[in-house]
Amino acid sequence: MLDFRVIVIVFVTLLMCKSQNLVDEFTEHKQRVSKFVCDEPKPKVLYLRDLLTRKMLRDYEMFIPFMRPYATILHRCEGTGSCSNYNERCRPYHQETVKLVFIIKINQTIYKTFELQNHTTCTCEPLGYN
Repeated sequence: MLDFRVIVIVFVTLLMCKSQNLVDEFTEHKQRVSKFVCDEPKPKVLYLRDLLTRKMLRDYEMFIPFMRPYATILHRCEGTGSCSNYNERCRPYHQETVKLVFIIKINQTIYKTFELQNHTTCTCEPLGYN
């Protein structure tokens, strides 16, 4: 029969190896996340329906299926960088208004310009707990 001390040594060695693997995996994970810092907004596909204000949506809702393109590319902060505190998120610090032209094509082609917000710089802000 194996000596009890040998069993304990083998068990402790296995635990230490497993623990070191977890430390290595954690370190790699943390390094991956740290490469994405909240600073520069990233381009994102956004659908027109999601970008319009409530009033604009009311005014143009029946035309949205006939508008082209259905989506646009704008820069956004959300989901693009990590913050150092758990209760902070990457949010826009500065924004600019951009004018984008869409067409409404039913019987004729109508050009419609919408003013939308493009994020230009990001910062970490505390979450609002409303």
